[in-house]
Amino acid sequence: MIPSSRATCAIGLPVSRTIRTAPARNSASNSPSLLGHEPLPSRSGLHATRGGAIGFSPDGGMSWALPRIIGAIRARDLILTDGVLAGEEALRAGLLSRLVADQDIQAEAEAVAVKLADGPTSTYARIKRLMQDAPARDLAEHLDTEAEAIAACADSPAGQEGVDAFTQRRTPTFPNRHEPRLDA
Repeated sequence: MIPSSRATCAIGLPVSRTIRTAPARNSASNSPSLLGHEPLPSRSGLHATRGGAIGFSPDGGMSWALPRIIGAIRARDLILTDGVLAGEEALRAGLLSRLVADQDIQAEAEAVAVKLADGPTSTYARIKRLMQDAPARDLAEHLDTEAEAIAACADSPAGQEGVDAFTQRRTPTFPNRHEPRLDA
């Protein structure tokens, strides 16, 4: 089951999601990948804005996220024409940060999930909040917010473990697991 767009935004941690094929009928099943943090698309995966073809407007945050990622003109064209982007084109458009070979998609998704789960999850929550809130702030305000976040990270068990591991030249073992809340 794909988390809803609201749940994806409410989860205090990065969300990893594989994308294999185009959503069948509407944008809601594709929108969480735009709002997610680590979409893992297969090379054959398609990114569709289906909806208008069946008389529906975008939902799930598609009309909010897509213009912010690829620009208003391109987003409007894709949404109005029920455009479809193949993996390589979606990568060039800035919808994706990488593509994964079809046969490797599940293994890569598991590897990313493990890496995120083993990482400094309280720090990831701060990073996610900074990234989500950045468009609503001017640079000076955002720099102040970043300073507060990095100070909180430095004082956290995860930050202290990260510094200790760095100075001791070892891999950190982060103690502060942050459990996501779906009801937030």
